[in-house]
Formats: sequence, structure tokens, C-alpha cells
Amino acid sequence: MQAPGAIMLRILLSGFKSRFILIINQQSSMRNLFIWLACASSVLAADAGRPARLPGDGRLFSGPSTAQVLNIHDTESRPVARSRAARVSQAVLSEDFSKMTLGSESTPWSGGIVGDVPATLTGSAGWYGATVRQAGGCVFIDDYSSAQGAIRFIDTPGLEFDSRQDLLVKFRCRSNSSADEVYVLDVEPAGETVSYTGSKITGLWSEYSLVLRSVEPGHYVEFQSSEHPFYLDDIEISVLTDLTAPKVRPATDITADGFTANWDAVAGATGYSVRVNTIRVSDGLEPVTYIDTDFSGITEGSIENPVPPQYLVESLNDYIDEKGWRVRLPFMAAGYLGLSNRMLATLGRSYLQSPVLDLSKDNGRITIDISYLTPDVDMFQAMIYAVNAQGDLTLRSQKMLFTSDRYGSTIDESFTLSGGTSSCVVIIMLPETTDGTLFIDKLRVAQHLEEGDRYIVPLPTVDTAVNSARISTAGSRQNDRFSYYVTAYASYGGNYVYSPESNGIIVGEDSDEVPEHLSVPGGISASVTGSRVSASWTPVDGANSYEARVIRRHDSDGNERVTVIHEDFDAIQVNTTNLDAPRALGEDGHDVLDDYTNVPGWEVFQGWYVDGAVGILGYYNMMGIGCYMISPPYDLSADGGKMVMNISVGSDSYGQGATIYLAHNDPETGVMIYDEMFPMDTMYGWNDFTIPFTKGTEASYFVFFPYGYGLSYFDNITVTQAIPAGISETAIATVRTSSARAEVNVPQVNNADEYHLTVRALWTDASDVEKTSSDWSDRILLTGLVPTTSYSGYVRDTDGNGIAGATVTLTENATGASYSTVTNTWGMFRIANISELDGSFNVTASAPGHYPATITGVTFDGGAVADADLRLRSTPSENDLQLGAYTGTALAGSLYLSYPNSDSQTIYPAEVIPFPADTEIKTVAVDGYCNSTSASTISVDLYMAQTDDCGFSTDEPEPYPTDEMEPAASASVTVNTAGSADMPEELFAIACDGNGYTYTGGNLLVAFKARSKSYTDVYMAVDASRPGTSIHRYWTSRETDRWRINPAGMPVIRVTYRTPSGIGESAITPILSVTGGNGTIEIRSTQTRTITVYRADGTAAAHTAVTAGHPATAGPLAPGIYIVEGIKVCVR
Repeated sequence: MQAPGAIMLRILLSGFKSRFILIINQQSSMRNLFIWLACASSVLAADAGRPARLPGDGRLFSGPSTAQVLNIHDTESRPVARSRAARVSQAVLSEDFSKMTLGSESTPWSGGIVGDVPATLTGSAGWYGATVRQAGGCVFIDDYSSAQGAIRFIDTPGLEFDSRQDLLVKFRCRSNSSADEVYVLDVEPAGETVSYTGSKITGLWSEYSLVLRSVEPGHYVEFQSSEHPFYLDDIEISVLTDLTAPKVRPATDITADGFTANWDAVAGATGYSVRVNTIRVSDGLEPVTYIDTDFSGITEGSIENPVPPQYLVESLNDYIDEKGWRVRLPFMAAGYLGLSNRMLATLGRSYLQSPVLDLSKDNGRITIDISYLTPDVDMFQAMIYAVNAQGDLTLRSQKMLFTSDRYGSTIDESFTLSGGTSSCVVIIMLPETTDGTLFIDKLRVAQHLEEGDRYIVPLPTVDTAVNSARISTAGSRQNDRFSYYVTAYASYGGNYVYSPESNGIIVGEDSDEVPEHLSVPGGISASVTGSRVSASWTPVDGANSYEARVIRRHDSDGNERVTVIHEDFDAIQVNTTNLDAPRALGEDGHDVLDDYTNVPGWEVFQGWYVDGAVGILGYYNMMGIGCYMISPPYDLSADGGKMVMNISVGSDSYGQGATIYLAHNDPETGVMIYDEMFPMDTMYGWNDFTIPFTKGTEASYFVFFPYGYGLSYFDNITVTQAIPAGISETAIATVRTSSARAEVNVPQVNNADEYHLTVRALWTDASDVEKTSSDWSDRILLTGLVPTTSYSGYVRDTDGNGIAGATVTLTENATGASYSTVTNTWGMFRIANISELDGSFNVTASAPGHYPATITGVTFDGGAVADADLRLRSTPSENDLQLGAYTGTALAGSLYLSYPNSDSQTIYPAEVIPFPADTEIKTVAVDGYCNSTSASTISVDLYMAQTDDCGFSTDEPEPYPTDEMEPAASASVTVNTAGSADMPEELFAIACDGNGYTYTGGNLLVAFKARSKSYTDVYMAVDASRPGTSIHRYWTSRETDRWRINPAGMPVIRVTYRTPSGIGESAITPILSVTGGNGTIEIRSTQTRTITVYRADGTAAAHTAVTAGHPATAGPLAPGIYIVEGIKVCVR
């Protein structure tokens, strides 16, 4: 029976996933005997382990006095909390109660001991309990009636052993009822409980093995039950010695889809956990995603009735793919993770925490996308905390999100946080002022990396009972490297104890031992294409990585200045320029300006804004609230720390001013140190200032304060420094690689500078951390570098979804220079190293199952293009193809329906016709959009013919004599009132007569004649990249003979077709098998060789290395006919 007035806590006990209810009695007597769980004082004093700066003691889910309860890293059936314990080596106490001969198990002794147990009844003196009854060779612990209810316990004598140890406590036990829970406590001599563990018990005898961690000599062990009297027997307490870390051995059976991890067996271990990492190189496009989930793994509970917390801290490993995320006091609802402060008064805040992450890339900036709903929460926080080696936390950045009373509906938010370091956690938390529940539906935390950045992607942990494991690497990428670590563990009645983790080893390496010395790489050679350097060198014995570095040598005459900081805040747009009527960006008085600045990390406290400027309200100074703007740190140590700042400062009223400080943080204490200050007198309106500073450091920053109680505005901040006369050297690009070759992109090439390449050898551990290195090699001079630019963006479908595997081709119109690439998983692409900086380009995107699209007139006058967005429409069927690449729409397309009568003639070159000769064209369709409110009907004649001409004369184009030709189709069609400029749809389609028109190969003439009694406001699809291929004429009442070149380019049409027999999608010869598909050709051969795939015009389309007996893929390929070793094959 529960004690009156008791406090009930549900907590996670080490090694168990079941629920435990601990009753904390609030009355003390008899050497704290009846304070059964005196650990309540430590639990509640630490606010149930709330981290101090979160706020709490500054550690991750931990408190020193409650480590067993709160510092648990997982709640799987085998928890991953690390321990030193393993095999039993030293007995501490053994008691079988054989001297307690009175009574029996069915009828225990009627007498009862409360207090000291006579030494004559036990093997060693010093036992203590209430109420202790003999039971015929075992002990029965009966109820003791206290003022606050019944209690039951027995204590061992003080335990003697050397230093702090982990103890294995084995015993037999059964309840006097059908079910209960038994607890084993580590108790100080004064009666304070340090830690505890426990297990469910039944009315039947069973043996239990529980582990108490880090027990001090002189402590005693207490046994107690939760609700009912219990029987106890055969107690054995032993010290557990270290379970040694496994010795990893080289991987074997390495294949494209996996490897076998190996290690030496560990004595006493019952199993092993293998942690596997992928070391990946970023392509500079796709983000690194630390979590991307919709919480669909949570299947129980509902918004109205969520499942309450089962443990204080829970792992999300069972619910999401990303490992290591944990949540404190979760409320689960199907498809949602709930955070709630319902237990704030007793257990502290509820929050979600990431594992420790390296967030140092992209200047420490991450992107968080979150979808949530709440019935009653008005705000919550997202934060980044830095974690030091001791586990202490320091707040780096935070953002408060406001639901704005949008209760009960799904809210989508996307924002950035800055301040990430190489050791960070991301936390989502409810403020203490919020009592409701936040239900997170979707959560994505991602970070952008530069091309060449390396990062770790964990693979699923593998558990095994033997000393090897097969690891799957399915889905890995070409340049991925793998490494693994091993931890041994032993199980004691469901309690798991762990060895330290082994050293890691890289797959393919012979050893995990760090070499003492690495030689300097030699035999370095390099070639230059544009601004890209391709380098190679002689491999170094013992090295498993290399770094190639490009160094720029610049000769200055002493009169040059470089701009170090430039921020104009032009991206801040709040729809006002009135200094007397600014607007806020948020509601919490703290703004991170990453979305508005050239460099992330600018922060404003108590900010008010006008278009293009930051305002700070000085009134908050009077209230004791900080109000200022702070810049990120910059290296301002050049030229002896001297610099010049130019800045515009404004005021909303006379008497307002400002002060600017140059500062840095003490490297040991982190305390801010002001180096210089510049006060600005009272002013009104905007004023420009030029300010010299002379004490710049390698990590200086500026702090901007308002003067007075009004608003001070800051804008157009530029800081310049002089470049001293003489030669300076700067490392401008460094690439790490695992092979003896590298591709290095050189940024911002200046032809007046010299560029040199140097290389060093490295040995990196399994986490890609450098452990030893050689010296840098002698430099080689790089010649031929030229400035280049890049073109990047997305290829998406009409619904905005990225298209993977799409081909993007950039073609310069004047020179014909062409660059191509393929989109990644998210439909992202980048074409780099473009050297025709003054050119005009056409960009074409194509993908299997989609119509191609083209953007014309792309230039790089404003620098690199990073926001290209090409949209492709999906094809309705496999034999529906588009002639021409869609670049937009025009009134004059296949027809000019702004006039009742219009004719057009278009020559489609063979290169845009993706089917072979003798193909039957079944239908021809025209796409676009119609602005008319009602459908119109027109009579259409369609003509088609083969031609050797490639286009029309631009002076006086001569039409083909269609009067002498037989129409391929004649029909009355209705123009659909559908589509839009962004999403064209079919306007009309016309079916060819009979079996269709037979295409005989080469260029194809397509002519339309349209007659109508009305005008129609119709825009038709065109390909602007092919001028001079189409002519038209149009009139209202009197037919005209004047034909004109269509200024919109080539009209785009769609055709359905049937290919001739004999040319299909597959063919087989005695030594070769080819199969065409969506954008690719699969090739199999009985010989190992390189096979060339040719286009129908005889030009090479692909060179494919084929291994005998294994399939190889040629592609991506545009739709059309290809020739492989004389075999014709069709690609859709």
C-alpha cells in the first residue's frame, strides 16, 4: 500500500525498459532507516537532473549524485550507457540465511526484528532491517507500520573492498503477492542513497542479477520492495573488474556492398556492438542531415490522449532512423513527439536533444525545418549548445518561436541557427513559463557543406555474439570510406555492462596503429583546366590520407587595401524607411541576422528596423536590459591590427548617439575585453563616419551600442585593411583525399598572382581525425589558371519535387563550348569551372519520363548563378515524346490564333527526333495555355515531309508548297481553356490519318494550316534556343503571301509514335547483349573491354567499361536511337 503523502516518480533505472515507481517517504527516523529512497534529496535538489545552463548543472542529461538515473544514453533492451564492469573476480559478501531456521516459507517465524539483526542469524555481523522474520532457511521481509505507511527493507553490513568499484548483486527473491518490484540501493554509512536499480518480481522464486555502479568502500546495500512483503535468499555481492576493450583487426571480404569486421574475443564478454561510420566527401550540393523524420515510428497515443513519460530520459532509437537523439519527459502520440512541462514542478523541463555533433561547417550555421501543432503552447525554443570535454554546456545561439495562438492547426517553420562548433548539441525546449504540450510532426536539421568537405555518416550498429560481423554498405557512394569500432558487453540478468570502446580501424587498412613517421610525398605533377588543378603524387608508405594545398603568392606595392567586412543590410525589408516608425523582426528581442547579412553570426538585442538598416532602442539601457548589435569574429590582425571602418549612423531624434567598440574574448576565460571605443556625438538623421582602429586581433569583433533613450541606426558597414608592401602568401584551397591524387578548385583566380601546389601525407583515425603527418612537400608552380564561374540549382517536376539523375547541359552560343552534369538525389546540380565568363548560354535539362526544358540567354554578368530552377513535365506514356526543348510560351507558336487564319512551317532537325526511320507518327499535340474564357473550334490541316533543309532564309523565307502535298491529317479541333505560363497543358491534339505518318529519317517538316471564325488568346510552347527553324503567316480577312521568320524560335510539339520492328529496346548477339531503358543502355558482354555507344549521326555518346559476365550501364543518354557494336537500340 502506498505511503500517504508520498511523492511518486517514474524514472529510468539502469538496464531496464520497464516502468518503476519510487516512493519517497518524507519522514526520517532510526539512522534514516525509514527514508527508504533517501536519494530523493539528491534527485529533487538537482531538479531531477536538469542541466544547469539548460538551466542546471551544465551537463548532458546528468547530475553527479543521480548518474544512474539520469546519465543513461539509451533505453533499448541493452542500454548503451558505458560501464567498466564485466566478469566477476572478487567476492565481497555471501549470505544464504541458513541460520534462520525458525518458521517456514509458508509460515514465517511469528517474531519480528526491527533494527539490528543478531549476528548469530547471519554469516557476518551488521545486518539491519524491518521487519525481518526467519523463514526456514531464508528471510521474509514483512511490513513495518510507520506513521506514513508500511515499509519493508533489509541492509547488508558495510562492504569492504579497495577503492570505488562496480558491484554485481545476485540473489533469489519472490513476492508474497503475485507481482511487485524489488530495489537494490547503494547507501552511504549516513543513510543517503547514492544510486539504485531494481527489477519486477513475481510470487515464484527466481534468481536476479543487478549491477550497482561506482560504489565506495564502506557503503552498504539495501534491499526493499515497492508494495508487498517479500522473501530473500542466496545473496552474493562481488566486485566486477574491467572488461577490456576489444582489439580490432583488419576488415576482410571487402566487396562493393559490404565487408566483414573483425576483432579479438574478450574474456567474459557475452556479446559485441559494432559501430560503423561512413567517411563521406561532400559534393557541395546536398546538405548533411542530422535528423529528418516524421515520427511515424511512434504508433501509440493521440493528441487528445498522449502516452505519458515512462522514463525520465528516453532514446528515440526505436522510433527514428537517426541514432543518438534523446528526449526528456516525452509525451507520445501516434506520428508525433510531444514535449510538455506538465511535470515542471517536480521533474523540470521537457526537451529534445541531439547527440554531440560537429556543426563547425558553413560558419557554424544549420537549418531547422519543423512542422508541429499544439493545443495550448504559445512559444518554444531551439538552441545550439557547445559541449566541452567535460560535458559542460555553453549557449551558442537560440531562437524563440511563437505559435501566435494558432492552436490546433499544423504550423510549418523554417529558420537558421548559428554558432555551431566541432562539438555541439541541438536542443528544442519549452520555456518554464509554458505549461502546455508541443507535438512535433516533422523535424529536419541540416547543414550545408562546401565541395570537398568531409563528414561522418553513421551506419546502423550491429550486435553479435561472436568476434566478427558482416557489415552491409549497400547504397554507399563511389568515394565513401568506412571504419568501425567495437565494444564488448556482458549481461547479468538483463543488466548490461560494457567495456571501453576499441580503437577504430578504417576498412582496407592493415592496422589501427598510428605510424611514428611519414615521408614527404614526392613525384608531384599537376595539370590545369580553367581554375581546377588535377594533381597526383607518389604514395607514401603508412599514409592513409593526403592533403593537397594551393598557395597564392601576391606581390603588393603597399598601396592596396582589402575589404574585410562589408554589410549593407539591404536584405532587411520591413516596408518602412521612417526612422520614427521602425518595425520588429521578432517578438523575443533577440534577432540573428543570418538571412540578411553577407556573413552569418550578426546578432541584435532589442532591435527595431527600417528597410536596409538596423535600429537599436536605447530605452532598454534604463531598464537594465542589454541592447546592442554584435558582429561575428573576424581576423583583423593584418597590418599590425590597423583598419578603417566606414559606417552610416542614424538617429530618430536629436540627442541620440552611438558608441562602437572593438573587442575580443580572453582565450582562457572567454571574458569579453574591450580594446578600443569610438563615441559618436549627438546627431539627427543619417551621418557618415570614418573610424580608425589599431588593435585588431585574429578573433576581433565589433559591438554597437545606442547612446540615449531613442533609436540609433547602423548601416553600410565597411572595414578595410592595408596589404603591406612585399610578397604575402595565403593558403586559399586545401583538399583532403584518401588516394594519391586530388582535384582542387582554386577560388577567385587573379592572373597577376602566382599559384603553387604542395602536398603532405597524413594518417587519420577511424573518425577522420588527423593523428600524424609529414612535412609539406616542395612546391610546384601552377600555370594556366584562369577565372571561372559556376551554375547551380535544381531540376524539379511540376509539383516542385527534385528529379534525380536528370542531365543538365550548359552550352555557350558563340563558341559551342558545352558543360554537362547529372542531378543528385535531391535534384540538385552544379556545373563548375565555366571559363567563358562573358558568354551567353542555353541550359537544357532532360530526364527519363519527362519532357526536356531549356533556359536561354544565361549570363554571368552578376557572378555565379546559384538559384537556377528548371521544371520538367512528366510524359503521359513511354511513346509520347516532345520535339524541341520547352523554354517558354509565345502567341506565335505552331499556330498564331490571335488571327482567324494562320499557317506555320517548322523544320525539326534530326537531332531533336528521338526515334528511328520508319517510325509511324500517330498523333501531334500542341501545348500551352489559353486565356479565353470559352473554348473555340478551329479547322486544322497537318502536313509532314522529310527534308534536307535545316532552316529558312531570314531575309525572304520561302515556304514549302503544301498545296502539292497530301495532308497527314485534317480535323476540326477544340482549343482547351487550360494551362498557365508556369504549367502549360495540352491545347489540342490531332490524329494522323490511317496508320499514321511514316517518318523516313533526317530532318522533318511539319506544317499547320488553321482556319477559324474567331480570335483566341492562346500562348503556345516554343524552343527559343533554335531560331530560324520556323516561319509563319497570318491574316484576318484577306489571305497574305508574306511569310515571316517566327521570332519566338521553334514551336514545340508532342508526338505519339510506334517504332518499326527490328529496332527496339533490346537485342542479343553471341557476345553482346544490349537493353535500352529510361535514359540508359544496359550492356553485357562475354569479353572485358571498353564499348563505345554511338548516336545515329555517328558521334560517340558514351564510353563504357564492361567486365565479362557483369552488367554495365551507359548513360545518362537523351531519348533516341543509339548504335552499340552495330546493334541499334532505342532509349526512351
